[in-house]
Amino acid sequence: VPGYEAQIVGPDGAEVASGEPGRLRIRGGSTALCYWADKARSREAFQGEWCTSADILRRDAEGYYFSEGRSDDLLKVSGIFVSPLEIENVLLDHPAVAEVCILGREDGENLLKPYAFVVPAAGHTGSDEPPSPYRPDPEKKGGGLLFPSLLALAAIAAIGLLALLYMMFRTPEEPGSEPTLAPITAPTPTPAPSATPVVLPSLDESDDLVRQLVVALSANPELARWIAEKGLIRTLTVVTVNVAIGQSPRPHLGFLAPKTGFVPKRIGQVLIPDPAGFAGYNVMADAVASLDAVSAAAAYRTLEPLFDVAFQDFGMPAVRFRAMLDRAIGKLLAVPVLGAEVELVPHATSFRYRNPRYEELSPAQKQFLRMGPRNVKIIQDKLREVAAALAAPAPRLEAE
Repeated sequence: VPGYEAQIVGPDGAEVASGEPGRLRIRGGSTALCYWADKARSREAFQGEWCTSADILRRDAEGYYFSEGRSDDLLKVSGIFVSPLEIENVLLDHPAVAEVCILGREDGENLLKPYAFVVPAAGHTGSDEPPSPYRPDPEKKGGGLLFPSLLALAAIAAIGLLALLYMMFRTPEEPGSEPTLAPITAPTPTPAPSATPVVLPSLDESDDLVRQLVVALSANPELARWIAEKGLIRTLTVVTVNVAIGQSPRPHLGFLAPKTGFVPKRIGQVLIPDPAGFAGYNVMADAVASLDAVSAAAAYRTLEPLFDVAFQDFGMPAVRFRAMLDRAIGKLLAVPVLGAEVELVPHATSFRYRNPRYEELSPAQKQFLRMGPRNVKIIQDKLREVAAALAAPAPRLEAE
């Protein structure tokens, strides 16, 4: 599958030799960011752009993959970890077995024992009598589910996509090269007033502080609806990361979705976006425009340690959240402001832009583009103000 890489790695994270079993590690456009609210599993599974699954596979010299089960499905029997799949593969070689499933069950002494649930093959019947000993043919090669590497990667992509439908974003759009980021230019920021130190709460208890700071940024009533949500720092962190890496943040911003959708309008033989579809985003853009950029930058500086904590909880690399924020702002500033008439062409059950430049934008940038030229320009102007305020020296803290 284009855009995806797969590795088989050992406990130390290094790739294992051909024929050796190991955990499946993948990288691609539909890889999740984290396990929601599960810091330990996130750090174990996600390392930068790579996701290490619990699936155990081995790859032969010809590039074929064999499933060996999952690391979290092992049974500890008499102090030894046993894969149910290995037992199943052995029993499936028996001529009297059509299907089999191995499950673990504790015996009378609370010791885990593997139990086989067998569907007899045609011409064979079940019996309550203890089965006779069985040894597989030593000349017969071991089992496993063999499938070409391309099919393996297709399965990887599908699993990643389903995970992201649950956790991160809607169905991704076709990938494309990303445009060069536009430079951030802005007027000289207004000097910020001196600030007083703030004792930060824990991340899980930070919503009240966030609401207190946001209320001071603007009197726009729409903001009160936004900050009524829970887990504000974590949500803002996920949204920022989504935009920075090109994924659509829409699943996390459902409460901002307008009632009117993106619909086409025909003028003669030409399809264009209906301006009425853009109007649904006016309220959002006006709320953003009402923010005081200098105060917004000051509020971010206060909350930055909490954003760093949330960022690291998602299993991201050991970098500061600020770098991801700057990247997200740059991505949005790179989105062009469309003219009055931009031609669309039918594509599957939806529409695409005729201009290939717009189709090369990331899903996050396309979502921003669909807010319409008025709203894109308003939000970009405010982003430039905020970027300039963030670039200004931080105010001195007054002593208590």
